Amino acid sequence: MPALRAQGINVRCITADGKGDHAAVKKLLKEKGAVVDDLDITSDPKHKTLALGPASLFVAAPRPDNSYTMVQPAVVVLDGLKVVSSWSWKSMGSDDAVHMVTSLDGVKNSTPLEKETYLVTIRPSATDLIEAINEGRDIGLESVMYFGK
Repeated sequence: MPALRAQGINVRCITADGKGDHAAVKKLLKEKGAVVDDLDITSDPKHKTLALGPASLFVAAPRPDNSYTMVQPAVVVLDGLKVVSSWSWKSMGSDDAVHMVTSLDGVKNSTPLEKETYLVTIRPSATDLIEAINEGRDIGLESVMYFGK
C-alpha cells in the first residue's frame, strides 16, 4: 500500500463480512495471516458501497451457510466518483465461478495462463495496478492458482 499511496492512490478494501464491524474484519484477517495494518477496510454487509460501481459488474450470492450475501471479487478504480476502470468475473463474460478460462490474451500486461483454469482463480494483478491506473487502462490479470478439468 505505501507504493500506491506514494502515487496518490488511496485503496479501500470492502467486504460483505463482519456485520459492519471494521475492526473485527481486520482482526479476523490478521488471524488468518494477512498483512492488514496499513489497509483501509470497510465492512459493508448491506452492500451500500456497490453503488460506486456499475451494477452490471457485481456477482452476488448467498454464502453457503447463509450468514451473509457474498459479493465476488471485483475491482473498481475511481477518480473522485467517476469509474475509470473496473473488473469482475462478470466483466470476463461469465458469473459462473467454474467457467473455464483458456486465455487472458487481449488484456494488456496479463500473465499468460500456463493451462486452462477456472474463472474463480482469475484476479487483477497487484503488480500492474499502479501502471494501469497511470495509463488509464484495465488492470492486467493473472491466475492465482491452477486447477481445472
